[in-house]
Amino acid sequence: MVAILGATYRSSHDFKTAAKGSFFASVSGLLVLPLFAVWPYFAMAVRSGLSSLVNLAYLHNLRPLRLRWRFVWSEWLQLVKHGFPIFVASYGAGTLWITIESTIVLQYLGTTTLGLWSISFFVFDAARKLPEAMVSVYIPRVIESVGRTGSTREGLLLCRSRSSGVYRFRALSQCQEP
Repeated sequence: MVAILGATYRSSHDFKTAAKGSFFASVSGLLVLPLFAVWPYFAMAVRSGLSSLVNLAYLHNLRPLRLRWRFVWSEWLQLVKHGFPIFVASYGAGTLWITIESTIVLQYLGTTTLGLWSISFFVFDAARKLPEAMVSVYIPRVIESVGRTGSTREGLLLCRSRSSGVYRFRALSQCQEP
């Protein structure tokens, strides 16, 4: 559902709202981290559900398209028929990889290290969302500028005039002339 809402924001060129939703989801997941000290399993379940729920609620409340409810069984069955195998394959591959990684860390480094390793990924995920959000808002503007003017130089000037710090480095790395 979040992917569908994200697509509506991207197609209406509202990258800022989509990026904010992703950022708020990461922040909500980060706020759950203190619960890991008291209730580790409960905190893990709350973190995974809360992040998605925050993103979904934010994007839903500000959605650009407000359509009336419509459900057609034949369309739903077609969607399930074609989409379910793709979903199973991608979810299975992702889950399998996470399970293999966690098992290797647990086997060779122990439970304490596995816990620290998992929490470090939560913190890393939250820390990378801000630059990603800024770039997802900024890069479409650069692309639009280059497409409108036909000059890569204009895109580079746009990168240099409105960016700073890590954001500038990341934006410029995606704006370099061939």
